[in-house]
Amino acid sequence: IKLDLRTPVFIYKQLYVSVSQTSNVNSLSILLFIKNKSRTFNIVFPEVLINIR
Repeated sequence: IKLDLRTPVFIYKQLYVSVSQTSNVNSLSILLFIKNKSRTFNIVFPEVLINIR
């Protein structure tokens, strides 16, 4: 599995679901900007979630 995290994650739990799909950590590749070190943003739009119950 290869993940390109140079842009922020755009769906809640998208990163978790993507990483959990691998059964072997050696088959996982994650691309990040150097300035971000080992972080990415998980963007949530509250206005979309307001009426969800």
